[in-house]
Order: sequence, then C-alpha cells, then structure tokens
Amino acid sequence: MRKQFIFARTAKGELAMRTANGMNPDEKRVMLLIDGVSNIENLGKKFPPSLQRQLDNIVAGLLKAGYIEEYVAGRKQFEGKLNKLLVFVRSAKGEVAMRTPGRMASDEKRVMLLLDGMTTIETLSRRLPPSLLGQLEQIIVSLFRANYIEEQSSWKAKQQLEMQNKAKLDYRIETEEFQDAIDSSQQINANLLALAESEVSQRVELEQKLAQTQANLVAAEKQLAETHMRYAQREHQLLARIRMLEEQLAGKTVGVATAALAAKLASDTPPALAIPPGKLAESPAQAEPAQTKVAEPPDPHFSDVRGLIFFKGFSDVELGQLLKICEWRKVPAETTLIVENKPNQIFFVLIAGKVRRVKNNHTIDFLQVGDCFGEVAYLKGATLLPFESVITRTECVLLTLNPTAFNSAPPTLRLRIAQRFMRVQSQRMNETLTNLLV
Repeated sequence: MRKQFIFARTAKGELAMRTANGMNPDEKRVMLLIDGVSNIENLGKKFPPSLQRQLDNIVAGLLKAGYIEEYVAGRKQFEGKLNKLLVFVRSAKGEVAMRTPGRMASDEKRVMLLLDGMTTIETLSRRLPPSLLGQLEQIIVSLFRANYIEEQSSWKAKQQLEMQNKAKLDYRIETEEFQDAIDSSQQINANLLALAESEVSQRVELEQKLAQTQANLVAAEKQLAETHMRYAQREHQLLARIRMLEEQLAGKTVGVATAALAAKLASDTPPALAIPPGKLAESPAQAEPAQTKVAEPPDPHFSDVRGLIFFKGFSDVELGQLLKICEWRKVPAETTLIVENKPNQIFFVLIAGKVRRVKNNHTIDFLQVGDCFGEVAYLKGATLLPFESVITRTECVLLTLNPTAFNSAPPTLRLRIAQRFMRVQSQRMNETLTNLLV
C-alpha cells in the first residue's frame, strides 16, 4: 500500500466507531487518527512499533469493510466543482458534530463557524489566518465528505422541497385544526354560558340566604337582649321573694319554739315562778330546753354533690331537701337520655361521667360533671320540645328530678332551683350567640 495515500472516515465507519462491538480496539485507534489530511506514512509515525507492522493490514480491512475511503479519489471527484465562488451551508449532522466534544478538530470547527450559507470560499479565505489558508481546501473537502456541510444550491433545492411539503401538510393540519377550533369554541361558549347562568343563580341564592341570616341574627340579638332583661327582672323578684320567705320562716320558727318552751315551763313550774311568754322571748338563752331534738343523719350522697357547680349557693338545708326528692340513676355508655323534638319532663344533673349534646346527628358540645340538662321543660312548660338530643358518652351517674317531686318541694327550694335554671339558660344563650357571631 502506498504511503502517500490519504483516507477519510465514511458515515458507516463513524457509526461503527460509536457501536460497542463495531470494531476491535486497534481498528478504533487507527480510525481516530484517519482525518482526511494525514497520509499512511505520517499515520505510521503516530503508532507504537507493535502496531506499525499491522497498519497496512488494519487499513486494508477498514477499506474493505467500507469504514474508510481513499481521500484522493474523493477529492478528484470534487475538484471539478470546488471553486472560489461556491457557497456552503452547515448540515444538521454538522451542527450536532460541532456540539459534540471530540467529533472534529479545532481548525474544522473554526471553518464550520464561518460557513453561514452566504459566504463564498473566496470571502471565507479572507477571514482565516494565513496558517490555515493552505489547508482550507482539504478541510472543506473533508467536511463535505463527512456530510457536515452541503452546497448552497442543493441545500436550497432540498429546503424548497421540504418547505413545499411542509406547507401542504401545514395547510391540511391548519384546516382540520381550524374546524376543530370552531367546534371547540362553540362548545366552550355553550359551557361558559351555562356556567354563567349557574353562577348568577347561585349568587342570587347566596345573597338571599345572607339577607335571611342577617335578619335572623338581628332578631336573635333583640330576643337575647329581651331575655336578659326578663331574666334580670325575674332573678331580682326571686331573690326578694327568697329573702322574704327566709325572714318569715325564721320568724315563725323562733315564735313556735318560744311558745312551746313557755308552755312547757308553765306546766312544770309553780305559778309563783312562772315566766311570762314575752320575757322568755326576750332572753331565750336563760331557759333550758326540756327536750333535745335528735339530728337527722345526713344523706349518703351529700358529700358527692356539695362541691358541684350547679349546687353553688344552696344552703346545706336546701341541698338536703333536694336530695330527698331526687332519684339516683346509673346508666351505661351510649344511652339516649333526651331525644330531639320529643317530649321530656325530667331534669338531670351529671354527677359522674360524660355526656354529649347532639343536633341533627352532629355532636355540638360535651357536658362535664356538675352540668345540668333537661331544664327547658321546667322553664317553658311541657309543651316545648327539646331542640337537641343528649346521649351518654361513658357510664354516668345522674341525679334526676321529675315534675311531681319538684312541685312537692318547699317554696324556697323551688325558687332556688328555678334561679339556677335561669342562670344556666342565660349562659347557654350567650354561648350560642357568640358562636353565631363568630
């Protein structure tokens, strides 16, 4: 093989180099040094001695496989066209090769950067340094053989054909897309119209509900103010009545005790030593009672209820009277004590455990030890139905009071219980209004 031969890589060789099993390492090493500029003699100087002896065989094998071609033959085929007025343009493959490290030499990249589809070879030569002018023809031929560049005339024809085909395709696509856009636009307009009508309807409904809610809130505030006023007046009347009854009860008790003691002393004492009733009333401490009354034993549940908040303000006597007329109940968890919108005439005080208040199957509150419920029937009468249900959450101990037992209680005790009822109702109405305002 002549040492003056120059070879260049073919497209098939480029592909084989990038394929994992396309060629052996020695062939790849030779392929990397074949650049369309170096001849066989110069190529042999770049290899180690062990590879120089196989160079001819490797080159012959690559040539036979079509991985390389004789560069001189390719240049002769091109020399008839190459002149200073030719214009070249970069191909898509050339653009990729420029961006891929190691795909082309720096001189080739410099020439590729100047090929813009408008500059001739003559103009291109004026922009290159003198050291590169001698290699310009070889670089152009090498880039052309590698399909990195194309002639402007052939490129223009190809581009024109591609543009025509693209224009036909675009016209067909645009026509179909235009029709689809019209159909889609009509559907969107119909959907928007329906949505607008729905939004207007919903807005009118929401504004009506808002106006109704505001009216209800104003009415509730007015009703709460009137209720507070009535409760304050009623509480004042009850307190005055309680004080009057306590005074009357205390006066009657002292009067009866004095009369009894005077009668006893009169029967046991000689007439000369008898003490008039008026005198005994003035100094009861001077007389000794003839009989000591035995105190009744306290209720066994007295200590369980004494500290509860509901019984705050009850005297020991009133609390003892209340325990006598109440009943104790022990109920398991998840037991319904009061049913919403169904009559109830039993009043409850929670002694132990927890219960929950339920409205429309939704828990609205939890009651703790000392809280009461069911008092609405006593304040409003048996005709008023409960507006919520009460269900035990855990096992509970309850103190219950029915209408019969309530009516049999002493007047002062009934007034004390009614006073507590009103305070509980006032507190709960305040909480309800606060929740509405929030």
